[in-house]
Amino acid sequence: MALRCLPIISSYDYARFQQLMPLELRATYTEWLIDLQREKLAIMGNGDVYLLVDVDPDRFSTYCSRNGAACSLEELRRFAWRSGHVDR
Repeated sequence: MALRCLPIISSYDYARFQQLMPLELRATYTEWLIDLQREKLAIMGNGDVYLLVDVDPDRFSTYCSRNGAACSLEELRRFAWRSGHVDR
């Protein structure tokens, strides 16, 4: 059984994340939540578990800048993974 950390974006911060990753996020917050639900179900279907990690757009942007990485969904998942493990 593997642990996956999934980034959870608040509805308040969604527009800011869309500015950071304009081509990677769904048009609406509701669509993004549907995708997140599908991802959670797929993880559980594989017998794995997930941890939802609240992400902050400013902290994420700083993380990307410090690591010389473009803001992307892949980096957001890495950020959630690191944040999820640091907080534990």
